[in-house]
Formats: sequence, C-alpha cells, structure tokens
Amino acid sequence: MVKHNNVVPSGHFRKHWQNYVKTWFNQPARKVRRRLARQKKAVKIFPRPTEGPLRPIVHGQTLKYNMKVRAGRGFSLEELKAAGIPKKLAPTIGIAVDHRRKNRSLESLQANVQRLKTYKAKLVVFPRRPRKFKHNNVVPSGHFRKHWQNYVKTWFNQPARKVRRRLARQKKAVKIFPRPTEGPLRPIVHGQTLKYNMKVRAGRGFSLEELKAAGIPKKLAPTIGIAVDHRRKNRSLESLQANVQRLKTYKAKLVVFPRRPRKFKAGDSTAEELASATQVQGPFLPIVREKPAVELVKVTDEMKSFNAYAKLRVERTNKRHYGARLKRAAEAEKEDKK
Repeated sequence: MVKHNNVVPSGHFRKHWQNYVKTWFNQPARKVRRRLARQKKAVKIFPRPTEGPLRPIVHGQTLKYNMKVRAGRGFSLEELKAAGIPKKLAPTIGIAVDHRRKNRSLESLQANVQRLKTYKAKLVVFPRRPRKFKHNNVVPSGHFRKHWQNYVKTWFNQPARKVRRRLARQKKAVKIFPRPTEGPLRPIVHGQTLKYNMKVRAGRGFSLEELKAAGIPKKLAPTIGIAVDHRRKNRSLESLQANVQRLKTYKAKLVVFPRRPRKFKAGDSTAEELASATQVQGPFLPIVREKPAVELVKVTDEMKSFNAYAKLRVERTNKRHYGARLKRAAEAEKEDKK
C-alpha cells in the first residue's frame, strides 16, 4: 500500500556506467612522456635555466599562510628600479615581471633587490640568434592533448550480453516450436551490381512464378514456413529452376502439425510423423556456393613461343584502323564495279 501523496518511486539506475569509466592505463607512459618533454624543452631553451625565469620571494595570503614564504608571480617595478634593471630588459634576461604587485614591506623589498643583484652578478648573457623563417606560412601551434581517457568505450558487458542472447534464442525456440529456429525458407538469389553478382546468397522471399511452378498456393506458403516476395521477378531460367527444386525438396521434408490437437485436416502429417518430428536447430537447406575448379594443363611448345604482348598490340591496331579499312574496302569495291 502507498501511504500519503508521495511520488511513486521509479528510479532508473541503468546508466551504462561502462561508458563513464575513467581509466588510468596511460599513467606510466605519461610519466615517460613528461620526462622526454622536459629533456626536449631543455634542449630547445638552451642556455636558459630549465626551471624558467627568476621569481621573487613573497609571503602567502591570509592569516593562515602569511608566515610562510614562497615564489611569487614576478618582481614589482619598484624592485626592478632599485636593482637598476629596466622593466623591458628584465623578461629578456630571465626575470619574471608583475607590474600589479605592490611592496607593502621594506624587508621583502630589500630581500628581492638583493636576490636580483645576486642573479645579475652570476648572469651570462648569450648573443641573440636571429630566427630564420621561410615564406609566409602559418606558425604551427597544434594542440593534440585531448584527454583521450575521457572518451574510452569499455566493453565489460560483452560476456553478459553473450549469455543474454543465448537465453533469448532458447526462449524463442520454445515459443515457436515446432517451427525451425532459423525462420522461414529463403530463395537463392544473386547479389546486385557487377561486383557481387557472381555470388549467391539468401533472398527476401520466393517469387509468385516460383511458387506456381512448385505447386504451392501463394496464401498457403507463409503458413508452412516459406517466405514470399511478390515484387521479385525471375530474369533467369537457371535461378527459377534452382528455387523450384529448393521448394520441392523443402515440401518433401515438411512435417505439418494440425492447428488443433487430434483434429487432422487434409495436408497435415500423420501421427507417426508427428511423434518422430524434432525442431530443426541451425540452418536448414543451406546455400552451397560452388567453388571454381582449377584445370591443370601441360605447357606446350606453342604456348612457350606465343608472344602475348605482340598479339595485344596487333589486335589494338586492328581495332583502331577497323573503320578506315572498312571504308577503304568499300571504295575499292565501288571502283572495281566501274
């Protein structure tokens, strides 16, 4: 019983969680990649320090952290002026600049000025090498870090789906007993287009002409497990004969159960046949594709002496001059008559 006017619970927890799994399989590879990137960067920025530009000493924000010192964003303009370094020169010699910073303490100002003077005393300035650009091309700036882990499609439900399909097939076989599990009988047809028309496969249904030749009424066919396609036309005598023979073979092996038990009608199988009948599992009357046979012949002297390339060239020339030669022969025949 439902008490009070509450929402009826209808929680849907089938969220396909496999699609949202965050994997971390690339952790060791990313470690190696970072190390190689650091090495590559060190070579690229040589002779600059690998740790980047020089940073000032600053105190942390708020009452909790202001007793600790750390590296700041950049030196203030007041500190650079006190150290005798122009603000435009500082970034070019590896000194970080933050024009927004204000000096609230004399001690921090003096410490950072001394830090700048020590750095300037040890500084080695290399001459700038001019960059050589060729042509007016776009400067490459590709960004390929796409966080592929967020787009991994997992497949952890594959074994369970396999079991579910098998159980569904078993359930369907029980439901449609005694009909075959593979469904109705299909005709043999050729594939469409020049690429596939040499191969045969199962079609949609038998044509009305094939059913008539096999002596099966078109309304009876679906009731005894024969697929019908009234749109199909027979363009070939061979395919018509093959499908008629397929229908006759099926009809000879067919066991028809009565609609109502113990009430047999014309066309139904006998009680003995029904007792021995079993449900057909798997494909019945499978389509057999004929494999082309390879004929082995003995190589003769005539084959060895035959020049295929020269023959092709001669035939090509004959085809090219066929019209002109025909015209010339007609004119010669007309001259002879005169």
